[in-house]
Amino acid sequence: MAISSAFALPCENSTGGVVNIWLTDKSNIDNFTLVGSEYTAVTMLSSSFFKYEFEQDTSEYKETVSRENYSTVVNHELEFYLTKMNTTQRDALQDLIDSSVCGMVAICQDANGNKWVAGYSEEQLLARPLKVQSMEGTTGKAFTDGNGSSVMLASSDTEKARVFTGTVPV
Repeated sequence: MAISSAFALPCENSTGGVVNIWLTDKSNIDNFTLVGSEYTAVTMLSSSFFKYEFEQDTSEYKETVSRENYSTVVNHELEFYLTKMNTTQRDALQDLIDSSVCGMVAICQDANGNKWVAGYSEEQLLARPLKVQSMEGTTGKAFTDGNGSSVMLASSDTEKARVFTGTVPV
């Protein structure tokens, strides 16, 4: 492959952060429909995606690309913070832990309206899904301290995430 197009700096806002996260078990997905370099639809085998709500300004999707021994690795990380430790939060976190045995696929919408697919790619399909990398919960010490849990989902792949332009099945 070679460079096949130029990149012009866009004259528009570029806002940081993630505003929506939808997760599903990888076993619920058959495939994504690729048109050009974007996914336009997802075919589900069963169930749907589930929306995870999180504390505002606490979620980030990050890709880190590295090259070693003529191989490219793309590390995908999706981090978010669930506020208030309680039984409902505990059960939601346990679901993520349980789903990590086989893995998950996420669609995360950034503050610019782009929806990114993580845990699925054209090169690896469902072979490299997201799994829980870490979770940390705290009650805090003082009345003004945070009370909740930080979650990091991660996967390694061989290509960057693609934009999803379809409707998320919920």
